[in-house]
Amino acid sequence: MDGLNFHIIGDKYSLTDDNKGIEDIVNLENNMSIMDDIMEAIYWFQIFLAPFIPLSIVGIVIYFNNTNCGWLCTLLMIVGVILGVILAERIRRKYGTTTYMGRIKGNSEFIEDKSKDKKESK
Repeated sequence: MDGLNFHIIGDKYSLTDDNKGIEDIVNLENNMSIMDDIMEAIYWFQIFLAPFIPLSIVGIVIYFNNTNCGWLCTLLMIVGVILGVILAERIRRKYGTTTYMGRIKGNSEFIEDKSKDKKESK
C-alpha cells in the first residue's frame, strides 16, 4: 500500500493518500464540529418546546372558550417562551444538550461512561 499515510490528530486517526494532506483531516474535523453544533441546536429546541407547547395549548383552549381572554393566551405563550429558554440554557450549561438528551433517550453512545474512568484511576 504505497502512498498511504497514517495520521493522528488529537484522538482522531486517519489513513490518507499522499495527494491529500493534513488539511483534509482538519476539514473533516471542522465538518464534525458543524454537525455537533447542529445536533446541539436541535436538542436545545426540543428542550425549549417542553414548557412552551403545554402552556400554548392551555392558552389556546382558554381563548377558544372565551375570546375576550386573548391577552391570557398571549401571556401564557410568553411565559412558555421564557421558561423554555431558561430551561434549555440551564441544561445546556450544566450537562450539555447532547448528553442530557442521550440520557433521556437511553442511548449509551451519547452518555459519558464514568465507570470506565473510575476503573482506570484505580
